Amino acid sequence: MVLHPDAQRKAQAEIDNVVGTARLPDFGDEASLPYVSALVNEVMRWHPVAPVGTYLTYIFPHDEALDLSSGFLAVPHRLVVDDVYEGYFLPAGSIVIGNTW
Repeated sequence: MVLHPDAQRKAQAEIDNVVGTARLPDFGDEASLPYVSALVNEVMRWHPVAPVGTYLTYIFPHDEALDLSSGFLAVPHRLVVDDVYEGYFLPAGSIVIGNTW
């Protein structure tokens, strides 16, 4: 935000107009704060604060399923068996790098 003070001013103005100055915004305000929501999404896409990934389920070669959908994967992984994810075929040996968004 240091590099784009105009974006920060616009976001603050939107918060002030929607929420006022008596309280902090909450998730119920998100639909009324489209600029702030877009700004946060873009900042997290452009420069995430920590390495995060996407939800995936892996099946290991000894037929033991490990469901990692309860948390984020943060590092690249190599598939040990063929897999299908959201309709895409991923052959064994593929490197999977989760995206932050």
